Amino acid sequence: MAAPAPPAKKGRGALFWVGIGCGIVLLMATLIGGAIGFVVYRGVQTFKAPTEAIQGQLADVKAGNLDAAYQRLAPAYQTEVSKEAFQAFAARHAGFAQNAETSFPLRSIENDTATWRGLLKAASGDSEPATFKLVKAGAVWKISDIEVSGENPKNAAADTGSGQLSIEPMGVQKRRDGDTLRVTLRIQVTGFKVRPEGDRYAIDLAEDVETAGPDGTVIEGLSQPDVERFAGSTSLATGAFASFTTNLTMDPKSTPGTYTVKLTVRDLVGGGSATFSAPVQIP
Repeated sequence: MAAPAPPAKKGRGALFWVGIGCGIVLLMATLIGGAIGFVVYRGVQTFKAPTEAIQGQLADVKAGNLDAAYQRLAPAYQTEVSKEAFQAFAARHAGFAQNAETSFPLRSIENDTATWRGLLKAASGDSEPATFKLVKAGAVWKISDIEVSGENPKNAAADTGSGQLSIEPMGVQKRRDGDTLRVTLRIQVTGFKVRPEGDRYAIDLAEDVETAGPDGTVIEGLSQPDVERFAGSTSLATGAFASFTTNLTMDPKSTPGTYTVKLTVRDLVGGGSATFSAPVQIP
């Protein structure tokens, strides 16, 4: 008798092949997802550095650290924009100087240059259109051009005041103190010029006082040039103010009538002057 034939080999079941197919699909999905995730991550990292360079400069300006903000400019751009022009530019744009929020929906990078376009929102809520251009120097992005509301720092001439002084009276007080009458006059001065000094502006004002009696005669003991000096500094290129407090000691037994106290403030930077006269009644 012939030997019986060996049993036929059983093939893989349908579930096996389905499982293999699913595994391959999952593997491909994982690889593709990982590749996409890597591309997205690289894209985010690529756009992150220029954004941080811009936001870093805005934070420096807002904190009053203009030297640090200026150093974020590319060296070639610094040759075109002086520190004084950069500060004047900042003083004119609240979205740049007092930035509260940035929005840059239009961003592009080509090789080692980048362009960011969007809006700068000031702490007051006002927004200004802005464009920043950057250049990559090694691993660091430097700002190579700025434009806010159509103005560039290269065209921003430092505005250091109008030179047209104005005096606003803040009050005249009289107080009897024993055998004397103490008179205090307070004024506020605006419109003077300032002098750029680094990242600040110097103020230099002098006050003269002249007192005349009821007959118009100048009283030497109550008159003096340079009775007070205001020498200080401000971060404002324009719009700063200075306050003066002038104290006079008068004799309440002086000839009754109206005395005139004339205060003259001289701008030692811009050369202008302004005068304010206050009547003081005795008794």
